[in-house]
Amino acid sequence: MRTKLDMKKSLAVLALGVIGPLAAQTSSLAISGKPGEETVVIHNVSYELAGKTVLRKTEHTRQVIGDKGIDASTRIEAWPLAGDRKQPPKYAIQVEGVDARAIDNELIIVTRGLVDETWWTVYRLADGKPLFNTFVQPVRIPDSNLYAGYDVPADGDPRLKNPKLIGVIHFAGAEGTPRRIEIHASDATRARTLRSFADVTPSMEFNYAQKLLVLTIRNGQPDARIEIPVNAPGVIRCCDIVAR
Repeated sequence: MRTKLDMKKSLAVLALGVIGPLAAQTSSLAISGKPGEETVVIHNVSYELAGKTVLRKTEHTRQVIGDKGIDASTRIEAWPLAGDRKQPPKYAIQVEGVDARAIDNELIIVTRGLVDETWWTVYRLADGKPLFNTFVQPVRIPDSNLYAGYDVPADGDPRLKNPKLIGVIHFAGAEGTPRRIEIHASDATRARTLRSFADVTPSMEFNYAQKLLVLTIRNGQPDARIEIPVNAPGVIRCCDIVAR
């Protein structure tokens, strides 16, 4: 399956090298086709130091000028800083997406998405384990090692056996077991409206005064503002918190 990412990519080529066996990896640019319909293939290799982990990120994109979106894939390989990089990496992640980066030396985030929507996949830096998908940038929970994301089921997702489901809040961090909270609307019609990314725009932030997450879904006829305590039960129903 190919992923279309609706974003403009720079044609600048950055050749990165480091001391040791990783230095052989370089970047490249190839352009073919007639004027106005060129196919541009970019192969970028970059390195990032995240705490005591060295990440090699190999990003491959293909874009046809005039078409909307690009095809993209990224491979992320990790070595301990003090390890022997002649050996295979501690782990490797292969994912359709771009712009992989470490967060707070604890997580790795990769930009995913289709032409009309952008989302992210979050992995644990320590072992490369996928933690959650999110349609908002991950939010760090103060005074904890937890991050929160907001996932929305698409049509055909088995989670939609419950038609009142709006989305799922995921809590995860560098340690411990990921936890989830389902957000349910008062009725299926309202839930369907708030899931529609063609019409609505979600955002999420941590309210320091109230010590809870606030999920806002704009253009929801009316907008929805949902308050989510970090220690909330597994399901937030309409009788607990009403989308308004």
